[in-house]
Amino acid sequence: MYRNIKVQTISGISLGIIGLKYPIGSATTGLKVGVAHFLEHLISQKQSSCHSQTFEAKTSRDSTLYWTIVEEENISIISSILDVMRNFSIDRFAMEKEKEIIIREIAQKKLDERYEILEQVQSSLFGEHDYANSIIGNEAEVNDISLQDLEDGMRYYECIPELYIIGPWEKKELRSKIVNSFHDVNKGFNSSIHPPKFYSKGEVYIEGGPNNFLGVGWILPGYNTLNEQEVFILSNILKKRLKVITITKTLFFRMNIYEKAGVLTIDTAECDLNRIALAIDIMKVPITEQELLKARMDLNLFKMRSSEDLRLRFGKFNMLNLTENNMKLEEVRKLQYKLVGNLRIENGLVLSSENKNVNIHRKEIVNNDLDYQEKKHQNMEKEIIKSKDSREEINVTLFQDSNRYCILSTSPLTRRFHVLIRYDCQSSTRLMTSHDIRNYMMDGMYIENIRYEGLDTIIHYAFSNIKNAIKFLLDHNSIIKIEQLNEVDLEKKFYNNVEKYIKWKMFRLINNIEGKEVGVCKGITIIAPSDIKQGDINRIKKIVPPIFQSDFKSEFLFESGGKQFIKGKLNGAGLIMKLPKKGMQSLALQEAAFGLGAPFPTLLSILRKNRVSYHFIQSLFLDDRQTYIYWASQCKEDRRADFYNSIKEWLEQICNYTDEVEAWFQKYWIANNRSKYYSLHQMLRDTDRCMYYTGGFECNSLSLREYVLEMLEEPFNYIIFEKEGANG
Repeated sequence: MYRNIKVQTISGISLGIIGLKYPIGSATTGLKVGVAHFLEHLISQKQSSCHSQTFEAKTSRDSTLYWTIVEEENISIISSILDVMRNFSIDRFAMEKEKEIIIREIAQKKLDERYEILEQVQSSLFGEHDYANSIIGNEAEVNDISLQDLEDGMRYYECIPELYIIGPWEKKELRSKIVNSFHDVNKGFNSSIHPPKFYSKGEVYIEGGPNNFLGVGWILPGYNTLNEQEVFILSNILKKRLKVITITKTLFFRMNIYEKAGVLTIDTAECDLNRIALAIDIMKVPITEQELLKARMDLNLFKMRSSEDLRLRFGKFNMLNLTENNMKLEEVRKLQYKLVGNLRIENGLVLSSENKNVNIHRKEIVNNDLDYQEKKHQNMEKEIIKSKDSREEINVTLFQDSNRYCILSTSPLTRRFHVLIRYDCQSSTRLMTSHDIRNYMMDGMYIENIRYEGLDTIIHYAFSNIKNAIKFLLDHNSIIKIEQLNEVDLEKKFYNNVEKYIKWKMFRLINNIEGKEVGVCKGITIIAPSDIKQGDINRIKKIVPPIFQSDFKSEFLFESGGKQFIKGKLNGAGLIMKLPKKGMQSLALQEAAFGLGAPFPTLLSILRKNRVSYHFIQSLFLDDRQTYIYWASQCKEDRRADFYNSIKEWLEQICNYTDEVEAWFQKYWIANNRSKYYSLHQMLRDTDRCMYYTGGFECNSLSLREYVLEMLEEPFNYIIFEKEGANG
């Protein structure tokens, strides 16, 4: 039983994560397509409502994961979580309601032009095997799921799950509490997924997609015979090799490994098999010592990144707990030969959007093709990450002038140095991308994240050591030149998911000043390891002020209107509202819309209840005098009014829950409780927002009820997203 309980202890934080892994996925034998994902939706919602906090979940081919953020003193919630799993029941009304939500999710996935093609590739390669199943299904398959189908899937929740606990708790203190929670559980239930008996070769016709498609795919062994770190190293090397011959970005390499099998595909928009044959030959060239060294460095970076977020720690727990990889060159070459040494176009499945002649052969897999003997992995018993001393974490303002600021904090979650810079893009025709900061890149520097708020681009840089971070700050200009890029490239390369796309379109709508094409630095947030030296802090304090020496003056003023249209690639709705004043209330309102662990209605819950949308996008933004907020979402044309009404309904309900919202915000807002964070990204984001939107960290009485009532007196600014080519 204890082997199902995995613990990582981290000192210096007062939040942790509880995760559960169940042996039910899209490839689980005997279940209809989409059942595992459907149950994930229903169960995570039930857990969230029973415990008044957010439960996240993810369905894969092999399993389903659930996780939630937990306060240090609330670890006993484990027993209640398992009780909900054991006693979960499904009613028909909840099932029908959730079908509509899942169908909305499918519609959002289809915005990615490769999504449907890759679903066909998966299905064609695995044929009758359950790995051919889509994780989410299509609209017809979701509508075909019955109450009995879902109840059939629930039997996979009668087993002992793999339980992951990451946070400020010691394993020896948890064992007795956890074991008592496992009473009356069937211990012997395992996944019914078996390795495939056949592989596919020949040709198949692929439909859909705006461009030509030509690819070749092969079935590979699974993680039951492979080491996850070794696969990461090999995949890393192969991707880098193929990138050299992919100047036009038309060659795609994909290696997905599941528990009992894997898949490798190479595809291109150019209908030229010679290009794919060249890629195969390049992959077979024996790996060099230099390639292996660089791949190990990338693996270490990946593990550091995963360690900086509790949710990623959970998702990559087994990989992070593998003993340090000392894979020798001869070993990685053996793995290379095992996975790609025998790849040829002739023994793969050719997938084409041009040749409509389907000629698929299913060949039996024998040991010469795929070695399915189980491989034992050596795992560490546990990993305890503690600060070297018990010093208090630092939180100090290094620079503040008007709306410009620089603040430095420390964290026990990281060994790297993180710098988040907020750039004002209001005088540009677009938001910034990685293309605009390429001249600042150097060894030991990484772009972790680029996100957008209103008219601002916020870039998260990370550095392997303090020396590189200081050099970057010394070399950074106060103004970044933004180059002109055509809209097709922007949409495909940079604004290529729903959230970024909508934020780009909203930027174009609210921005009424163009000309200078620059991004102006107006805020810097730094997070350093807990053992940073005071001398380094003093040095950063001296070099920061010149970064803010721009004489650029903001002239932006948002011009509100009754109804505005945005033409593009999706249908949807948006709403802009003027906020009564600049202050902490705007941040409380924004956080309450999603409400992690909230004891009050969230905007997300109301949009789902009203069957409007599965997700939404929101952002605060400022002009010279005023703070605004917008909400937007992809939805059907006939649901736009429901979207607007759902926002109004939520604001009216918030007026009845202002005490709960204020108490929740005061408790969980990172600026007030420095130890209550679950990721470096969250800590950076919240610290930056606090400095930018409020100018400090004071959080007294919010008077949120009066704030929201004043909002409701303002006229709504309606936004209508119209898909180009659609009627009306």
